[in-house]
Amino acid sequence: MKHGKKYVDGAKLIDRSKLYDTNEALDLCVKTGTAKFDETVELHVKLGVDWRAARVITLRLPRPLAPIL
Repeated sequence: MKHGKKYVDGAKLIDRSKLYDTNEALDLCVKTGTAKFDETVELHVKLGVDWRAARVITLRLPRPLAPIL
């Protein structure tokens, strides 16, 4: 499958064998974004929590991630 010029240029910036921390990953999202509208990022987190044993699970993030952008 062929990709456009902007996609290929953005793909060159990403090293698929490297694990990025949050700040680096968000910087790459901003650099590689080419759309003419507000783009969104989907985040999947594996918490490793046994849902059957836990009655109430509260997840607290240290701070919102939106101001980083």
